[in-house]
Amino acid sequence: MNIIIILIIIICNLSASQFWHAEKLSHSFSDKLSISFEDDFRSEGFGKNNYYFHGDIGLKYYLNSSIALYANFREVFEKKSSGWVQEHRPHGSLTIKFKRGLISTTGRSRLEYRIKDSGSSFRNRNMVSVDIGNGWTSLKVIPYLADEMFYDPSNNEISRNRFYIGCKIKNLRRFKPTIYFMQQRNLKNNKWDTIGVLGVKISF
Repeated sequence: MNIIIILIIIICNLSASQFWHAEKLSHSFSDKLSISFEDDFRSEGFGKNNYYFHGDIGLKYYLNSSIALYANFREVFEKKSSGWVQEHRPHGSLTIKFKRGLISTTGRSRLEYRIKDSGSSFRNRNMVSVDIGNGWTSLKVIPYLADEMFYDPSNNEISRNRFYIGCKIKNLRRFKPTIYFMQQRNLKNNKWDTIGVLGVKISF
């Protein structure tokens, strides 16, 4: 487990040029229905240039122990060359989880409707994540890998890919942090560019 954490730190020192951090607060109404509130801040140069923020509110409903539905609304603010651009983004998701031995796999399909002053469009985001183990050490640290593909139906192309390696800490009383390194590849002018991100997400 220490080797995995050291590996994440080494990769971040070599490759990360951005820092992302998010906080998520969830409340359950029943064993099937819950609500969540999330904020997400992103910066280049580790805080030198804050260029992105979103706030998100959503409902989660379990159809059974393996399948869940999500209905969310996200308000996005992103700094462009012309200034800050605002986007309204309702989105819905379906997740399916299954476990075999020490490997837990989650598949998620999300459909977003992106509303901007310049126009509106749909986007599909599919992610597969794999958790390894039931929790290592007394903190119940769970390493994970994930890959997410962004598909734009209007252009019939995959425009972005994100690959994650990280760990989730499950046995803290007041909050549950996730620490990760993420490599994001963006398609621009028929060429792929790459950025490295050190990220932290704290769930309450």
